[in-house]
Amino acid sequence: MFLLKPETETQFLLDESLKAVIADPAQLAGFDMIGITEKELGRSMLDRMVQIARLRSAMDAARINIPIHVFGSLDPISVCLYFVAGAEIFDGLTWIRYGYDEGGRCVYIHNLGVLKYGISLSENLVKVRAVSENYYYLQDLQRRLREFEATGKWEKLSPHDKLVQNACDSLQTRLKRRS
Repeated sequence: MFLLKPETETQFLLDESLKAVIADPAQLAGFDMIGITEKELGRSMLDRMVQIARLRSAMDAARINIPIHVFGSLDPISVCLYFVAGAEIFDGLTWIRYGYDEGGRCVYIHNLGVLKYGISLSENLVKVRAVSENYYYLQDLQRRLREFEATGKWEKLSPHDKLVQNACDSLQTRLKRRS
């Protein structure tokens, strides 16, 4: 894995590092994947999506077929947004700290316990149930992402399909402006 990091200690974002890689993506050819941290990609979700899309586009043009791994992003909304931008591998701790409600939103695990199981269930049982349910939720999200990739049907990304589709439109607009 090639982990992309800011070039100097004073830089907090990957802007310069990404410019160098995008200018010469062939330097990635010997690696199995490229890693980037969510927080270093940009200051807004759209900025981060643009950076991923530009990297993916440069790699695709150079026929560098390795996945982009985004560290620090394992929740239903971020995964969908980064996936449509061009990333394929995600990880983070949100799946342990939060649970997913019926609307696919991350909810603090203690509050999720109250919402789903009431106020009497012990903290340990809430955590065990939430982590177990999260595991199955993430497996289902993976299946839906694969179906979306195969079909292009936005409803596969439900309940966030409209949000992701609108974000994708904004991404395309921003990318066209930069061209």
